[in-house]
Amino acid sequence: IAGATGRFGSLVLASLLENPDIKIRGLCRNASKLDNQHTQSSQLQVIEGDVLDPSILAKFVNNLDVVICAYLGDNDFMVNGQKALIDACEQARVPRYIASDYTFDYTKLELGEHPAKDPMKIVHEYLRGKQHVQGVHVLVGGFIETFWSGYFQVWNSEERSLVYWGSGEEVWEV
Repeated sequence: IAGATGRFGSLVLASLLENPDIKIRGLCRNASKLDNQHTQSSQLQVIEGDVLDPSILAKFVNNLDVVICAYLGDNDFMVNGQKALIDACEQARVPRYIASDYTFDYTKLELGEHPAKDPMKIVHEYLRGKQHVQGVHVLVGGFIETFWSGYFQVWNSEERSLVYWGSGEEVWEV
């Protein structure tokens, strides 16, 4: 798990540690941010250092079956950080890479059509050009608790009303 100390990375780590047959390697900038119960696990090996350093990345990906990227950062980091990680996976012949994006299907969008997804479009295309590592993209749609929160301004809980665009006859796959 690259980005093992972040919120998402820690949740993935905690979930995987529930299976005693899984060995996990975590990559992070600062291992002191890991939960103590995780660092005590014999299932976990931690690689600490600059996540853009090719030698750190090579050490991290060596002999792995899959890399889960749990990075979260600005567009530059999301693109260049993942490209560096993908290059390390390609060099080490890691067969699967799970990209750091878990949303709707952005693959049909043109660059600039949804600027927040441009970094993932770039990473997706970059992965397609690799010979030894295949991308696994988890496209879950919107997280339902976020969808119904005030963030999307679709549901007004005080007025108990729903805001929609179109005729009102459109199918919502929720």
